Amino acid sequence: MKKIFYTVFSLFLIAGSLVSCEKDALEPNLSVDRDLNEKPIETQADLRAVLTGAYETMTHYTYYGREIILFDEVRTDNAYSIGYSNRFLNVSQFGITVNHVYPADTWKQIYKVINSSNLAISSVVSKGDKEEINDLMGQAYAIRALAHFDLLKLYGQQNVDQNADALGVPYITKFAELDSKSYTRLSVKENRTLIYADIDKAISLLKENPSDGAYRLNMQSVLGLKSRIALYFAAFFPGDYALVVDAADKAMQMGGEIISKSAFEASFSSDSAQPNSIFELAQSGVFNQGTNSIFYVYSYDGYGDILVHPDVLDLFTNPDDVRGGEKMIAEDVDGDLRNIGKYAKVSSSIKVMRFEELLLNYVEAAFVLNNGDAQALTLLNNLATQRGEDAYTALTLDDIRTERRKELIFEGFRFGDMMRYKMGIPVSPVLDKPVPYGDTKLAFPIPQNEINVSKIKQNRGY
Repeated sequence: MKKIFYTVFSLFLIAGSLVSCEKDALEPNLSVDRDLNEKPIETQADLRAVLTGAYETMTHYTYYGREIILFDEVRTDNAYSIGYSNRFLNVSQFGITVNHVYPADTWKQIYKVINSSNLAISSVVSKGDKEEINDLMGQAYAIRALAHFDLLKLYGQQNVDQNADALGVPYITKFAELDSKSYTRLSVKENRTLIYADIDKAISLLKENPSDGAYRLNMQSVLGLKSRIALYFAAFFPGDYALVVDAADKAMQMGGEIISKSAFEASFSSDSAQPNSIFELAQSGVFNQGTNSIFYVYSYDGYGDILVHPDVLDLFTNPDDVRGGEKMIAEDVDGDLRNIGKYAKVSSSIKVMRFEELLLNYVEAAFVLNNGDAQALTLLNNLATQRGEDAYTALTLDDIRTERRKELIFEGFRFGDMMRYKMGIPVSPVLDKPVPYGDTKLAFPIPQNEINVSKIKQNRGY
């Protein structure tokens, strides 16, 4: 029998107990190659170590540590790369090719996360507390769903072919299946079915009252994730709006709050989870991406590649709106407009999900289903007034979309939202011609090295 070796990260205990992903965060230098035939994953501690490794892999700069967030900003009307250090310039210019490192590195990193989740799911764990083991298994299913969803948004052909029968991505459900190179690309519709199945499986396994807070996926954040996924798919499957409302409502009822106007700016520079944090990946202490961090490409004091579109400030028509204030968006010494409030330092935690996103998911879906929904108006006014705006007396879909853009700007939502709205990409200082919805460049190419070994089908236009 062929021996299977897998790098399992060892736990570096900063504190004396396994309390949160911050406290059992991985020391990057501690890892061991484990022969899974000789020493399979069979204890609760083993399983937790595998999942901790999955979260650590997610924080890498080629995934949530930088790339997946900035891909969704620099290709939009929010921001663009000026290319001072050549980072993200070809992304902003929609000039990515099959041999560029961006699609290759992110493809590889996300499938590493999927491999870790599959190792956890395939393990027969008999030693430990059954409820805790089920909860860890639920996290593994949720991670697998999120990772495939992120792959689909980046590499799928749904926005090129403009339908759900378009090519999606390979959905890998077995540990080491990637080594066989026998998989194929499924349709977007098939990806959707499998993503929902994993999310629902996760929900069936997760504890109602998690002890790990915002640093690991839990019942609340997985319900929030379901609302995010359903909102995206509702562009092709309108019936999914009802799933958004149900999942977002349940998630909001489990806790959290809109961060206050007075605390808004500081909440993004805090190294600890805030009252509005639903799921984040810790970057405090030594556990950050350093010069590969999001901070370094946003900040004038770093590489400073990413600038803000000049017309972004026009969104903030009320001068009291804290989101457009001078501590959030401001000119640098060269007169260029920059995001200075979000990811304001190397150790800024990656805010994968905030309470405000749950609210906005609910409001948009509820309004689409019933534009007279009183709860949608109340919730959006709760958000708007906490940001310094006047309350709305009635809503339009444009109002909701504008509030969403202002609230989530620079956090990695805009490209996906523009695609849901079937919008084209406007010109920028580095993009001479608009990119219409349906253009082949709206999807990243499948990396050429992947095509070479697996023979899966390349995206159109590459």
